[in-house]
Amino acid sequence: MKTGSQTALKVLSIIGIVVGAIIAVSGIVLTVGANGFAMYQASSSGAGVAVLGTIGGVVLIVAGVFNVVVGVFGVRGANDPSKIGVFWVLCIIGIVFNALGLIMEATGSGISASSLIGTLFVVVLFILANNIKKQA
Repeated sequence: MKTGSQTALKVLSIIGIVVGAIIAVSGIVLTVGANGFAMYQASSSGAGVAVLGTIGGVVLIVAGVFNVVVGVFGVRGANDPSKIGVFWVLCIIGIVFNALGLIMEATGSGISASSLIGTLFVVVLFILANNIKKQA
């Protein structure tokens, strides 16, 4: 019988998979669009847009794929509590990177709502994973 933490983790992990896929597709669109713009705008500024767009697109693709992988491990851990360990470690890594991002934002232009929500999301995932780990 699944606990409330398992059910919640499974739902949130599926949401993470969907969001990760959307982010990865956005990265592909950005990469293709930036390169298309550069081909249309045959100048040095077009080349700069292509480079920056490609870098941004690749970052989005990597972030999206990472979210999908984390989501898959979350679903796996929710279905089988004995396999929650990898997801638990990924959550800790996510909390560290999100905290660093918040610190960088706080010293710059200020913390954005999306960064704060993303950090809270990872913290909630960690709490759920921790609950499941204790049950396993």
